[in-house]
Amino acid sequence: MLFLLACATPEPEGPCPEYADALPVDGVVDNGADCGTWTLPVGEHLYVSVYIEEPEVPCAESHDAALDRPYEPSYTNMSNDAPKWTYDFVGLEAAEGQEVAIECDEGTSWHARVDVVE
Repeated sequence: MLFLLACATPEPEGPCPEYADALPVDGVVDNGADCGTWTLPVGEHLYVSVYIEEPEVPCAESHDAALDRPYEPSYTNMSNDAPKWTYDFVGLEAAEGQEVAIECDEGTSWHARVDVVE
């Protein structure tokens, strides 16, 4: 029995054991597309809507160097939509596998990899 445990494949580290295949950015991405990979041309924008469970819950984000977040995220809670934070990321220079993570205090999270292309 110990032999089987010693040979077990270790769990992958991080929030996404696997990332989905790369898709071109086409409009707004929401947190239903967690653990995706996106292809973003240099100078173009990736808009991410992160829907949260509780109104006005703060979120924190991190991103790799080939991406920029030129504006503070905007919060909305409209009667025809759930509360959400919208983030705007811009591709700065060509680079593969740029990590983006958004973590909210009530437990909502969104993770992606972005291939910034020429």
